[in-house]
Amino acid sequence: MGNLGAWLWKKFTEATVNLIITSGITSFAITLWAATRSSAPDMTSLGWLIVGVLLAFAIVILFGLAGWARQKWGRTNAPPSTAAAATPLATMLRIQTYSDARLPTRRQQENIWRWYTLSNRIRGRDANGTETDIAIQFFVFLVFETPVAVGQVLVSSPDMQLPSHEVKDSGPRHAIIVFNGGVSAGEIEVRVAPP
Repeated sequence: MGNLGAWLWKKFTEATVNLIITSGITSFAITLWAATRSSAPDMTSLGWLIVGVLLAFAIVILFGLAGWARQKWGRTNAPPSTAAAATPLATMLRIQTYSDARLPTRRQQENIWRWYTLSNRIRGRDANGTETDIAIQFFVFLVFETPVAVGQVLVSSPDMQLPSHEVKDSGPRHAIIVFNGGVSAGEIEVRVAPP
């Protein structure tokens, strides 16, 4: 459903809700007025009561049909797909890592809106009670400035041996890389290759 269709549907549902509210209030007021006009039930008050009930029933049916039509033909307000807008575009990040507790620094970037790294260290105790590292994981999270057609996410380093790593997820707007093991001092380059 395009913008015009969404706008028309919104106006239709607003009008339907307004109709339901005003019809309900009107039928209730008419029924209450007819019932209080005389204490003895006559054909007039009974007729207005029947009209009020039928009007409320018709409103419920109309509302049900509107909901059914929305479910059958309508669309949710999901964001537009970025895959269709993705184009081959130079996208890369080069960061400098350190062997101590310093955070990595950016050396160079292209088409990167935001990036960050996370180091996760799981510690435990061995049989002697000494605390040791059980596992170390290093994560790199990337969000692209402009949607990009992702064929493959390539990870390399010109000056260090990288631990085993895996691209956990990637799409037109993001990439997540996980390194299994500590990352030593050096440069890490993440580059997106087009399909």
